[in-house]
Amino acid sequence: MSDFGLWVEDKGGLVFLSLLAGFTTLYWKADPDKFPNFGWFFKLFSEKWIIVILTFSIGSVFLLSLNKKLREKSIKKLKSELEETRAQLAQVGDNIYNMFDGVMLSLSEKFEFSKATKARLSLYVNDPEKERFVPCGRYSPDPTLRSKGRSSFSHRQGCIWRCWEDDFHYDDNMPLGKKTFPAYQAKTYDIPPETCDNLKMRPKLIAGKRIDDALDQAVAVVILEAMVPRDFPEEVVKNHLEGACKDLARLILTFKEYIPIPSDAEDIGL
Repeated sequence: MSDFGLWVEDKGGLVFLSLLAGFTTLYWKADPDKFPNFGWFFKLFSEKWIIVILTFSIGSVFLLSLNKKLREKSIKKLKSELEETRAQLAQVGDNIYNMFDGVMLSLSEKFEFSKATKARLSLYVNDPEKERFVPCGRYSPDPTLRSKGRSSFSHRQGCIWRCWEDDFHYDDNMPLGKKTFPAYQAKTYDIPPETCDNLKMRPKLIAGKRIDDALDQAVAVVILEAMVPRDFPEEVVKNHLEGACKDLARLILTFKEYIPIPSDAEDIGL
């Protein structure tokens, strides 16, 4: 309903009643002899019709007021249902994140992560409409490295995009210097230096594998980051990541509609 329609429902009845009340007052109280030029006006309605009009106006106000209250109840109910839906969707999203976190934990066991391992595994699902990758699962024995960071990663930059294009990527020679690390990231992966300033992890090794579904459609990327490259030789990393892709593709296909993409979450207020 338009703003004008809502105004009519909320205020129109009162305005209508006020005008009719003024009209009837004028009609009843005015002396026709004092307004000889408006004699026709005083002959328009009999007293009976004035009462009918006034009764109709009162009834109209009552119906408009009743409709307003019913609409307010409907709005309140819809808001309550929306909040409930938001809570349910948030719970579903959390459950999906937890599930994929568990899958990353399971994959880390193949890499023989220990409690002291400074490494992490992350899953990034493609969001083609926004041309970005959305983190959907992560595991690291280190709580700091395991914590969530950015809500999305742009196409055409970073190791995720390199894996997306090349299917598999392995880089175990990244410099860790305060100046050399951002310079290397900018030159090799087109990552702006200011983005590097906010990274929770500056790995010496980063590797990843693109995940394709049963129709050979690319859907996601799984990434390994580590501080000690010698613990993760290229051939071992490639075998373990490739071995996990089939199950990951199946899970992503099953739950893709329920994975909270940031744009969708914002639209519904999550």
